[in-house]
Amino acid sequence: LVHETGDIAQSKRGRVVVTCVSSIAGRVMPLALQRCTELFPKVEVTVRDDVASQVIAAVRSREADFAVTVQPLEVGDGMLFEPLSEDRFHLVCHRDHGLARRRTVAWHDLHGQSLISLSTSSGTHHMVHDELVRQRIEPARTTAVSHLSTVHGMLEAGFGVAVLPQLGLPVQG
Repeated sequence: LVHETGDIAQSKRGRVVVTCVSSIAGRVMPLALQRCTELFPKVEVTVRDDVASQVIAAVRSREADFAVTVQPLEVGDGMLFEPLSEDRFHLVCHRDHGLARRRTVAWHDLHGQSLISLSTSSGTHHMVHDELVRQRIEPARTTAVSHLSTVHGMLEAGFGVAVLPQLGLPVQG
């Protein structure tokens, strides 16, 4: 973001539209925006947060200058994906859940569990789903939702378990 904004800042003013998945918008973008504001105070940066499929679509339709998202299944013509970092997955559950007492949890421990997952428009969904299929793991039920805040609320209510990247974990206050 700082690099892209720097190109526009050469003219001293301008606007950059970045689209990103919600977990990045909430955890990474505040730091990037703060740095851009310090370096380029007259450049307006707009952040649009959405699910992974819509993030890619916004760049493709030129509604956004660039995106920060999970690795897409396919990028498409005229677009480039460049990995910036890797994120680890974590099991998240209510503190009263049986898996909460374990120091480590393996994928096979999800067999027969009630799984809360992000919807198919999420990049995280595809990674988790593919691993469950690869390891032949069958949850008792899967409830797909669109937003991390919904996943977090369901986890707090003890509705099930979720597999989330580090950036998608609930904020500890």
